[in-house]
Amino acid sequence: MFTSYPELNHIVKRIVSYDGNSEYLDSIISSRGCYRTTELFFEDFPYASDRLGAGTGNMIASNFFERIPEAYKTEIQNNKEYIGILSRVNNRRTVCFMKRSYVKDNNFIDKYNVAFSKSNGNGAFGEALTATEIVAPNEGATQYRCI
Repeated sequence: MFTSYPELNHIVKRIVSYDGNSEYLDSIISSRGCYRTTELFFEDFPYASDRLGAGTGNMIASNFFERIPEAYKTEIQNNKEYIGILSRVNNRRTVCFMKRSYVKDNNFIDKYNVAFSKSNGNGAFGEALTATEIVAPNEGATQYRCI
């Protein structure tokens, strides 16, 4: 991987040496749509496709929980049957708990992650990042990038 910034070259070398065989950062950085619903979700909520719209398919997007509020709980009692999804509800960061059987497995669910919001300043190198969130195992995020 090439970058013209010595600081980034140093970071890339450290990541590759940590992981042992990673050649690209995309092996540890998720896309925004890595959390998706299962077929079981659509069986239990057959109207979900209509409410979510055609563009998102089964992706758990930023407005997912506002459009289907009955699909999540705001509190649970330490239950492994549910997964927490960091989301935005009424313009506030909120953890929404939904049944784990409704969420497809991916490489990030069972690991600690750092979630970055989808928009952040103007993108200048060295610019301060907006607040990040530590996402614990058995948790995920909607429109965030996870590392």
